Amino acid sequence: MSWIQKLVQTYDACVGRPQFASQPLVPIDHVEQNAHIEIAIDEDGNFLRAAVVQKEPTLIPVTEKSAGRTSGAVAHPLSDKIRYVAKDFGSDDHELYLKEIRAWSGSSGNATLRAIEKYVERGSVADDLVKVGIMTKLDDGSWKKSWNKEEIKDAPLAKLLTADAKTKERNQGDAFVRWRVEISGKLESAVWKDLELQRDWADFNAKSEIEQGLCLSSGCLAPLAQNHPKRLRHGGDGAKLISSNDTKGFTFRGRFTEADQAYGLSSVATQKAHNALRWLIARQGAKSGDQVVIAWSVKSADAPPVLVDSWQFFRDAGECNEDLPEAIYEGDAGQHFALRLRKAIGGYKQKLDDSADIVVMGLDSATPGRMAILFCREIKEAEFLTRLERWHASLAWPQNMGKDRRFIGAPAPRDIAVACYGQRVDDKLRKATQERLLPCIVDGRPLPRDLVQSAVRRAVNRAALEHWEFERNLGVACSLYRGAHPKESYSMSLDESRTSRDYLYGRLLALADSIEGLALNAAKVQRDTTAARLMQRFADHPHSTWRTIELQLTPYIAQLRSSRAAALQRRQNLIDAVYALFETSEGESAFLDNRPLSGEFLLGFHSQREALKPRRDNSTDGESEAMMEEGDNQ
Repeated sequence: MSWIQKLVQTYDACVGRPQFASQPLVPIDHVEQNAHIEIAIDEDGNFLRAAVVQKEPTLIPVTEKSAGRTSGAVAHPLSDKIRYVAKDFGSDDHELYLKEIRAWSGSSGNATLRAIEKYVERGSVADDLVKVGIMTKLDDGSWKKSWNKEEIKDAPLAKLLTADAKTKERNQGDAFVRWRVEISGKLESAVWKDLELQRDWADFNAKSEIEQGLCLSSGCLAPLAQNHPKRLRHGGDGAKLISSNDTKGFTFRGRFTEADQAYGLSSVATQKAHNALRWLIARQGAKSGDQVVIAWSVKSADAPPVLVDSWQFFRDAGECNEDLPEAIYEGDAGQHFALRLRKAIGGYKQKLDDSADIVVMGLDSATPGRMAILFCREIKEAEFLTRLERWHASLAWPQNMGKDRRFIGAPAPRDIAVACYGQRVDDKLRKATQERLLPCIVDGRPLPRDLVQSAVRRAVNRAALEHWEFERNLGVACSLYRGAHPKESYSMSLDESRTSRDYLYGRLLALADSIEGLALNAAKVQRDTTAARLMQRFADHPHSTWRTIELQLTPYIAQLRSSRAAALQRRQNLIDAVYALFETSEGESAFLDNRPLSGEFLLGFHSQREALKPRRDNSTDGESEAMMEEGDNQ
């Protein structure tokens, strides 16, 4: 239960801290609930007004049973749904609510509680809401439970209610009510912000008789929790991390006879742990459907994000001077990125304590009622930052995620999933990919080989991709291949000394693509080059396919000799230089090897293509202008 202890420690360290005043931790014996209706009354319990609220998170007092309720067997003691609060709605649940608020009001004597109790006992809550046009009745006096599309436009409450999965009806009884009590001389009328009322409820609830037992979190005897909180990821989340209410199933049968033999948590410990977890998810959780990944420091809650690309990592660290699109590729691109990464990591080191524990946790639910911990690691802050730095450095490569997101760095796991499986990857596969990449980021494990191969295959299939999709996938594939082969020490800039066959063939393809692209651009023709169309075939049969591509270049070379002679000559010289770099073994050149290429050829292709793009600060001749045009159209 170390994760529970870490969450309890986080709660104690962060609750009431001034830096979290805008998003405070929820106090003990309270939860946040989305409210739909706000009712204002005076100190004598007279109705004043009501309004529909847009599912605003509202702090409400709860009992242990009501906080974890999955059915209508128990009511909240103050704010609850219409079917609990309104006697005239005709629900049997109203008596449960009256029992709770009477017990609290009788023990407290709080003026706000007395006013709400008086108003509810009159039994006119639902009718008052009908009068102000919030709730709707049919001509026969029954409550309207469904609206068609046209009616919903004129029914503000109906828009906010969730339709039943089976009946598709939106029951008005499920609308949640919060209170505003206007008492003369009292500045705060919003009940959910009343600190005096919060303390009053904590004192009253502490007097409840709860079974004593050994709390495995604190190691002390304390009142044990029988029900554990839910609503961890959002207000409507019914999945629980801890549950043992299925005494007739196989939750703990066969090993234990009672649930507390398997675990025992005090009511205070479980509330602190769940409140801290709920707060951390809302504050800094990375969500993908029902999957959530959070990283936090036990002492201060702050921690670097895990499932983000380098662009977002730098922004979160305060390094917001993104590389300009035209300057993203320079001879010292690797050094510039390394400097920014070092500064970003240094910024986090100043905020955090080297001795502090960092916890990384992944959560997901397979069913609406059960949640599981997919991933949990506890490491020291210094080691965690070292591993993050290694991840972003090892996968660093020029990325093109769109006009506003061109950067050098590692792609986000979400972008990796899209690059591996396509734009329409389903949620399950995307979440599974992120789950597989978490140990690579946090533990420093090698990248899954199948993900690297999948990204390379999809990037190679250029003819089947849109231009923007190819550019994005190419950067991600290069990042993954580079990160999967750390011993090769691939440079982000063009390595003209590298003589490996696959890298050189990638350079040749980029040069052929550039020559034909330059000619097409001069002729103002918009179509794919031969190199682009045959890229997949080239990856499978490089030598034989290169002969086809080379022959197709003949008319374009003739065209460029009269219009772009300098640019053409430069590229032809580079092709000759690449030819000369192919190694010869036993009298046969590696150039004649027709075996399929590895993902390394993408590194050579991308590096050579980027190297052909000019630096805009020294583009003064006609060749540079033509190359700029070419670069803009690639």
